[in-house]
Amino acid sequence: VTKAADFLIDILKREGIPVTRYESGPGRSIVLARLEGSGTGGKAILLESHMDVVPTDASRWSADPFGAQIADGRMRGRGTIDMKGIGTSYLYAFIMLHRLQVPLTRDVLLMFVPDEEVGGAMGARWMIANHYAELDPEYIIDEGGFGSRELFAPGKLVYGIAVAEKKIVW
Repeated sequence: VTKAADFLIDILKREGIPVTRYESGPGRSIVLARLEGSGTGGKAILLESHMDVVPTDASRWSADPFGAQIADGRMRGRGTIDMKGIGTSYLYAFIMLHRLQVPLTRDVLLMFVPDEEVGGAMGARWMIANHYAELDPEYIIDEGGFGSRELFAPGKLVYGIAVAEKKIVW
């Protein structure tokens, strides 16, 4: 998680975006960046992503689970998919808001946390307990949830709220 935080902080700093790093514990870095808005649109929107992956027993893998080897045109390794696309989308959108100097009516926060896969005690929960005043969002956009016009009620737009993960929907 420390290397991922270093990577993200370097990108944000190169873009000229102020960024704060919090250390909730050894090897537990939290990255928080803010684009300031006028405040006329309400409290902040928080884009939140996690950097950690589900723990694993390396002895049960035929290759290094954290090696991210590319074979047969695919990257293989623990955590090569989980939250990487969404986190990258948040980062890109955040950077584009900054580059294009989009006038914001509220602050937009970008936060990357550790420990999501083991309960969040040293990630999001730690930030809430120790630095909530720096967040205080009106909305949080994170992993999970979706909208559909057909899945739940034909022709009616329904936004699902994720209350469980990794289930099959046929």
